[in-house]
Amino acid sequence: MVNDYLPCATGVISDLAILKTGTNDEIFADNLAKSSAWGFAPWQSFVQGDYSFREMLLRLKINKTAEIHNIHVLEHVLTCDMADLVESGEADVAAIDTEVCFKKIFHGSPQVHVTAFVTPEFCVPQVREVSRKGFIVRLVKQDGELTGGRISFSARGY
Repeated sequence: MVNDYLPCATGVISDLAILKTGTNDEIFADNLAKSSAWGFAPWQSFVQGDYSFREMLLRLKINKTAEIHNIHVLEHVLTCDMADLVESGEADVAAIDTEVCFKKIFHGSPQVHVTAFVTPEFCVPQVREVSRKGFIVRLVKQDGELTGGRISFSARGY
């Protein structure tokens, strides 16, 4: 089966599982959750949004019903999981845990990256919590004390 399928593949295959037993959506989702790339959420229904993307995770499930050597795919269903919403900005952070709210509405918790760029001394930003509405961040100095400053952030999700 692998020798028949791979020459016809017109994209990059990162993971391919050949099973001798049947599978279903629940088993597939469980395997995906255990081995998926960091940052990808569970499969979800299509949500209309701002689709300016360049990468996505694809799945194609092929079921073989008889013991044959040549595989011919007559019908397939393609499901895409793509992080298509992106937001970036700047925010002032006090010397306490500070909530930063998103302007866009995410349908799940996005992946957030934070950089401190205006601070009185060296510090490291720590993202404490992330939700679909925003995140909580603090700036920690080398001695462990909190400080205030200005951050830039980017959030990417669904």
